[in-house]
Amino acid sequence: MYILWQNLGNLLSVGYWFNLHPDPFLGVVLKILYIFFGALLLAGIVLRVLSRKNSRNIPIKKIYEKFYYFFSTLAVIGLVLMFFRQQQVLFLGAPFWFLIWLLAFGVWLFFTLRYALVKAPKLQQQIALKKELSKYLP
Repeated sequence: MYILWQNLGNLLSVGYWFNLHPDPFLGVVLKILYIFFGALLLAGIVLRVLSRKNSRNIPIKKIYEKFYYFFSTLAVIGLVLMFFRQQQVLFLGAPFWFLIWLLAFGVWLFFTLRYALVKAPKLQQQIALKKELSKYLP
């Protein structure tokens, strides 16, 4: 458990983030990261199934698809970064790639949530309005 806290203490030092040849992840940290990336991948698969079930409702299907691509891409990239770190690949195993991954995670999450919370409801209203007007138009 002490090793876990020691590894978390490294997150605050600049030298750790720009070390081009860091040590591989150890026991507990490695298991936590595998569980995290596995959960992201599983969430992506579940969202893919949900998007196929909701194929008639276009805005909802698109929301599920956007989150599917979001979770599955981040999981695969995260697992690849972990592989490079565990194999101690010189430049590609550097910790700053995880910072870039985290930044991409935040930006992509912002745009995905913006679509889900702002654009999709407007699109849903437009579809409902077109359906209502189609009753009266030939």
